Amino acid sequence: MRRVQERQKIEKGELKKEWKINNRDMLSRFMEVEASDPSVPPFALLVWTSSNITAGSDSTAMFLRAMFYYLLHNPSTLKRLVAEFDEAAEAGNLEDLAGFRQAKDLPYFNACINEAGRMHPPLGLPMERVIPAEGANICGQRLEGGTVVGMSSWVTHHHEQTFGADCNKWRPERWLCEPEQAKYMEKCLLTVSRNIEYLFYPSSTLSLFKF
Repeated sequence: MRRVQERQKIEKGELKKEWKINNRDMLSRFMEVEASDPSVPPFALLVWTSSNITAGSDSTAMFLRAMFYYLLHNPSTLKRLVAEFDEAAEAGNLEDLAGFRQAKDLPYFNACINEAGRMHPPLGLPMERVIPAEGANICGQRLEGGTVVGMSSWVTHHHEQTFGADCNKWRPERWLCEPEQAKYMEKCLLTVSRNIEYLFYPSSTLSLFKF
């Protein structure tokens, strides 16, 4: 908060600092929006900045804990994952500190990430959406415009017709199916559009898997 206030004073000429300011960082862009729109409330700048720093930290941690939990409780899947890492490393396709570009080409690793997000989604609250003015028919039910709807990921992710009869079990192999089926299941996940992108933003490491 102090840094935000200092930047505001610098911009207004109320404070002089020997700083080299990056005028394209997030704070600068937020300040541009604030200056261009009188309707932006005074607290918005701090809220936007704080959200960018803290958002995702707890959910990313939950995601990773879930993955480690299920891998450790299912040694055969852990063994297969480590074997995939070893094979990629021997082929020169995986460094000790691997980033997104290398990780996205590891099919079983991606399958484990998707399965962790499915089994233990970080968010249990309904992802609420508002029905548009013209209304909508959902599952045979007519809903008027303005109706707030939502689904719990803890229910949706255990839908037998989508994820199979063993939907209550940890089985990363379910994601190693036909591409169209995998895309459909990914579309039904109420976590993020691409789980691996979520875990690798802005960066991450696979070194924890190097046993």
